[in-house]
Amino acid sequence: MKKCLLFVGVFLILCQVLNAVEYNGKNVDGETYDASAYSYDTGEDYDVEVEFKGDAARLHFQNGSELTIFIDDDIDDPHNITGSDERGVNWDIDVDGMDD
Repeated sequence: MKKCLLFVGVFLILCQVLNAVEYNGKNVDGETYDASAYSYDTGEDYDVEVEFKGDAARLHFQNGSELTIFIDDDIDDPHNITGSDERGVNWDIDVDGMDD
């Protein structure tokens, strides 16, 4: 029983690590950054905080609302992260401070 629980625990940890978003080889899961997000639906730029988790970026808007954007696993350019929300709306995210 203990071996089974240990296996399940290791498996869950590996799943999280394997699905982590990376930039320049650094895991950025759970990190929060200031960013701007452009919606192709509204044509507007929004000042947001973005938190990465797995293959998603959680946008926290100034009015208190939140939105999950599904992105590629690795980030090549933090100033040009593309993805889409659950409605299929495309978004561009420009992250500040990730280059530091």
